[in-house]
Amino acid sequence: MIFEIADVKPRNPWFALAMDEAICFWLQSQGSTGYQGGIRLWSNPWTIVLGRSCQAEVNVATSDYLIPGPTKGPRLASTARPALARRQSGGGTVLHGPGNINYSLFLSLHAWPELFSVDRSYAMLLELICNALRCQNISCERCGQSDLVSGTDAGQQLKVSGNSQFRKHGVLVLHGTLITHAGIIDKVSQWLQHPPKEPEYRARRDHRQFLTALPAHFEVAHFFECLKKHFCLLAGTPGAERLPESETKRIYSYARKLTRTVYGRADWIKQAKRSSRNALVPALTTVQGALPG
Repeated sequence: MIFEIADVKPRNPWFALAMDEAICFWLQSQGSTGYQGGIRLWSNPWTIVLGRSCQAEVNVATSDYLIPGPTKGPRLASTARPALARRQSGGGTVLHGPGNINYSLFLSLHAWPELFSVDRSYAMLLELICNALRCQNISCERCGQSDLVSGTDAGQQLKVSGNSQFRKHGVLVLHGTLITHAGIIDKVSQWLQHPPKEPEYRARRDHRQFLTALPAHFEVAHFFECLKKHFCLLAGTPGAERLPESETKRIYSYARKLTRTVYGRADWIKQAKRSSRNALVPALTTVQGALPG
């Protein structure tokens, strides 16, 4: 069985990132008789998202960002100032906000042992994303370890999507983002430094030269339906199911606790410090990847 969660209304960005780990923890708790995997579609307000080992001083070009205070809970990011957050997966620093959409794929490695190989997992799962885009006559292909490119400029490939993954207790989580409107690229240029590490095909191009947006005819709802279709074909199941309300409440409860104890804490956001005493689950294994930016 495959589950689906559509959560596209921008919300607290620290909670939104905690959701991926909460779903991972919940899926692991299902055992071999429950769901094989699932799909989540989601978005954030303006948020600079650090990779697991990224340093804000090296990757962020502005100091005018929001983080939770020492005594106050996380606040919603405003449209004028981005939030600063950190995710569990490896890879570079990225920007979420109006002009992009995020997706997450959750897979039980008990059901898909062939995905233990990092390179093979990227090849198989990014092909699902490409197939979902091809449903709208949008051409794309994998480039580097975990990027998707669409179109060229002066013979050089343009990045439209980046992806990263983490694994925990037999569950693989791949999350990525698609640039849906070119306006976000100006914000990337304003708020993010040139990355300290880059794939060879980037060739030192700046953000505006390197990134592109999906064409105007792209529809998020159509993409989600096609992604579910291709994921279910891979799983050999007839369709994706919405989770019962009781299970959704469990996931939200996990995510709220993770927001309080990890994702909404300044020591995690700024220094990647995660106390096992406060965390809901042990630290995760991260796998390097590169999201847009």
